[in-house]
Amino acid sequence: MKPAEPRDLNIMLGRLRALPSSRTDSTMSPDQAKMAMLDKIGALADLPADLVELARERCMRNCRFSPSPAEIREQVKTEIDEREMASSIIKALLLKSGTAGQ
Repeated sequence: MKPAEPRDLNIMLGRLRALPSSRTDSTMSPDQAKMAMLDKIGALADLPADLVELARERCMRNCRFSPSPAEIREQVKTEIDEREMASSIIKALLLKSGTAGQ
């Protein structure tokens, strides 16, 4: 899985700001809010852009407040698991056929 670019993550996560802020978000200074966004980007940096976008769409429908990285990942857990399983199968087949690493 090719991770999303940080710029794309920032854009997609920024669109989640349409959701009401949690209780803690409303008391954050602008600097704290910026750091919180950077933390979210870091926590999701391994996800491909299409899964981040899918998670964002699902969060917009299913979350009452701006979601944490864990809640965002939860929205696409099935897809992550499926892709990891497919990747493992492909690697095993390549090793079996002797073409791994070529």
